[in-house]
Amino acid sequence: MFVVMAKSTSNANDSSQLNYYTFIKPLYYMSKASGQWPQTLKRSSPGFTVTSVLYLVVVYISIVYCIYVNSSVSLWSQYLQQMESPILQYGLQLHIINGLIMALVMSIANIIQRKKKWTILEVLEDINQILVHEFHVDIQYRIGQIRFFVIFLIENIFLLIVILGYYYLLAFKLQTQTQLLYISYYIVNMTSLIFVTEYVFFVFTIKARVAFVNRLLKQLLFEDYVHNLGDHNVKTPTIAYEEIFTISGKSRETKLVQEAPKPKTNTSRTLTDNLRILFDPLNDNKIAFKQLKVGRHSLSSEIITFIENMSSLHYSACESIVHINRTYSFQLMLHFAAMFLFLVFGLFAMYKAFNVTSIRFQLMAAANGFWIIYYMVTIVVIIYATSSTIDMMHSSGDVVHQIIRSKQKTFNDAIIEKLSTFGLQIKMRDVAFSCGLFHFDWPLFASILAAIAMYLVFLIQFDVSPTQAATNSTVK
Repeated sequence: MFVVMAKSTSNANDSSQLNYYTFIKPLYYMSKASGQWPQTLKRSSPGFTVTSVLYLVVVYISIVYCIYVNSSVSLWSQYLQQMESPILQYGLQLHIINGLIMALVMSIANIIQRKKKWTILEVLEDINQILVHEFHVDIQYRIGQIRFFVIFLIENIFLLIVILGYYYLLAFKLQTQTQLLYISYYIVNMTSLIFVTEYVFFVFTIKARVAFVNRLLKQLLFEDYVHNLGDHNVKTPTIAYEEIFTISGKSRETKLVQEAPKPKTNTSRTLTDNLRILFDPLNDNKIAFKQLKVGRHSLSSEIITFIENMSSLHYSACESIVHINRTYSFQLMLHFAAMFLFLVFGLFAMYKAFNVTSIRFQLMAAANGFWIIYYMVTIVVIIYATSSTIDMMHSSGDVVHQIIRSKQKTFNDAIIEKLSTFGLQIKMRDVAFSCGLFHFDWPLFASILAAIAMYLVFLIQFDVSPTQAATNSTVK
């Protein structure tokens, strides 16, 4: 109810300001070009245009044709004839085919779950509007777009270098002129890159909003909070109120109108400040507020309302994680399976390179090494995003208990009880990024490394090259 109320009060100002939908448009167009976001950006009925449907048909036909061609055993036998290992040939061929099928499945899953993705955008937009209009948070949309553009540019440059290096090794060193193979690699990895970018983008958005909530909660530290605001241009609320105290059975009415001491502020950010926000946006001292919501002179009822609103915001952030799990967990699980498959056979190819003297084979192993680095970086980025966001969610409980310890002699029992309830909500609402079978966290990364080592040992034990078999028969 709080989210809907805040959204309705802020709609009048939305048209003249940037909002989350405007902020996410670059990601939307990028995903739409890859066929991963065929529906419209905002909720609508039926949610598709004629142009998007026709474009999606072209994408599907291209992917199906690539799957058909790469299913040819003779093509891959010619392509990997120098590897002398049917296990390795089968594994790398399976990786490409699985990647193409995964691209098709992820696009279809997005069509089926389009309403869930709209729900994610609506929840995040509601949280943004509340933070901006109700709590005076200065969300840097422009800086966020620049940050996203820089990250996406780096990702594409890295992927382009890997693909060009792969093309150079295959086309000029190994004389393998299979253009459809390069197209298949591009479709698989570009789809993978855009999906990971979209998922990580939403995860970091949640992390940033929870960081705002934590910083807002620290307003209840009063003097300590104002002292730590640094050079932000912040107005401290000056609330004149009447509060009745009972002393020795008598009532006394006190009116406080003086302002809390204001820090010295600058009216504009310098280039250095903008660069700090650009590269470290979630640093606690760089989150800017135009005005504080509560201060030393706030009424108890106002502080209780403030805590309830913070609780609602934190609950909405938890709900957004639930929606992300429902929307992306299946596709992400398939993506992890495809990366795991290639890591196993890619490392196996590098092992085989040490047992042969063929330069062609060693170049193929080196080419696979590029993809191994790429997929390992992808896994680390996803797990870092999810783990750091969950840590940020749990840190809200630390902030709440810090306030209770610092102000237990200042706040009355009603405020302490409300803070304790908020802390209990954080503890009981133990959310996680999960697909239902496992969580996307660092223990999963350790399990992946252990499984890769185990299957690599199996492949080494059961792989018998034709050269070894011929040698054994000669000896006999």
